[in-house]
Amino acid sequence: MKRILLATDFSIVSEKAVHYVLNLIGNHSSEFTFLHAYYSFPKESSAEVSFNSFEAIYSRSKANMRQFIALAEQLDVNHIHTFKSLLLPASPAGAMHFLSYQRDFDLIVTGARNKREDIFFGNVATDIVRNVPANAIIVPERANMAPPKNVVMAVDEQSACSFNELAGLKAILQKNGSKLILLSVSKDKALGKAPLPTYDYHYFFKDIEVIDYPIYAKNLEEGITKYLNFHEADMLVTITRQRSFLEGLFNRSVSSKLALNPLVPLMSIYSKVNSDVTNQEKVSF
Repeated sequence: MKRILLATDFSIVSEKAVHYVLNLIGNHSSEFTFLHAYYSFPKESSAEVSFNSFEAIYSRSKANMRQFIALAEQLDVNHIHTFKSLLLPASPAGAMHFLSYQRDFDLIVTGARNKREDIFFGNVATDIVRNVPANAIIVPERANMAPPKNVVMAVDEQSACSFNELAGLKAILQKNGSKLILLSVSKDKALGKAPLPTYDYHYFFKDIEVIDYPIYAKNLEEGITKYLNFHEADMLVTITRQRSFLEGLFNRSVSSKLALNPLVPLMSIYSKVNSDVTNQEKVSF
């Protein structure tokens, strides 16, 4: 993992996101780009007022960014990472969506406050998960800063992806000595249907301790909730695929719903399986 894009509003939540991801990647030298996106022109104002407001916002953002980078440099005790800044007059998700096509980022990171905000239109975290074509980590306000030891990856019949798309997760697990719990969610327990086979995952993560945890639930979201209510988890991993406009609008993606109010850090793995991944590359179930 070398290129990381982190959205910041200079709050405590953003500072915790930096702290968390630095602990997560450890001694793996990385290039950070800190993005602060802001709306440049107030509504219903004259051109002169808008210009003056823009200048004030930009100047204040530059000063805040210098302080934010100074904090990151203090947290980088081994001085192995590089930190760059970027200020854009746009929404955070819009700016990240644009940048994801301009530059090849390995990971996008943002903090998340412990409030649901708008259940229909979501928040910055949900916008990133459902609209930005890249792997993302959402760090909740109350996240444990220690590297994850118990990582839960939730899968069901629809969770197909390319092995290559799991390489970043594998590197994180190896670096932190993490245990991977494969939460395989199945329906129809009454019909005696066997749990989902997970041998492909075991083969791919063969150097990592992998534990199967089959669970029966109506859907993936319910299965995840059941597990998190009774078991310890330091990070949750889901697979996210590109969806239609209406699906994205009403938060039908499980990853988007979880990002709205994450209980633990959420890693959303963006999959292109529906577009350019062949059947031979898919993880099978």
